[in-house]
Amino acid sequence: MVRSSTLVYDLLKFVGQQTDGFSSKEILKRVSQAHNITPGKGLKKQINVALRRGIDFGILTRQRNKYRFDSAFPVISVENNEKGKKKKPKKKKAKSSKTKRRKTKANSKSRGRRITIRKPSQEPPPRPRVMPPPNWAPKKRNLREEPIPKFIRHSDFHSSSTSRKLCRSRIVDEKWKAKIIEEDEEWP
Repeated sequence: MVRSSTLVYDLLKFVGQQTDGFSSKEILKRVSQAHNITPGKGLKKQINVALRRGIDFGILTRQRNKYRFDSAFPVISVENNEKGKKKKPKKKKAKSSKTKRRKTKANSKSRGRRITIRKPSQEPPPRPRVMPPPNWAPKKRNLREEPIPKFIRHSDFHSSSTSRKLCRSRIVDEKWKAKIIEEDEEWP
């Protein structure tokens, strides 16, 4: 089947030139009647896309919701190209084997690649800087660098009451040590 865009362009090229153009509904009716296509949603979408692209590429013009073929657009007729000059097959010339060998060696070096030389004035554009994603793994502790907490050994004090009090809080300041010792001495 022929593309619906070509059907629309042909309709507007020959019939639309005589009038001031057709609306999208009229184009749908005329295309469906001329080519025995049942009008439906699919054909309507294809025609709307063809009209939109025709305007984008400058093939069609739109005035007051009517489309017509743009007379300024250069028309290339397909019929003339087919009937025109046909390409004749080229005759191959017989070449000596020596020249072929030389050419293959020269071609094998380059292998069809072009060597591009970068100019020093042209620098590549800078790459955008992106922060690395955060690392959610727990950090390893270095116990040598951490401060040593002050622990009180229970064997330093003789009374059982002080050991009970010290069990409640292991880290004790120097002032509190003296008070605890005085209280223990007063205790019977």
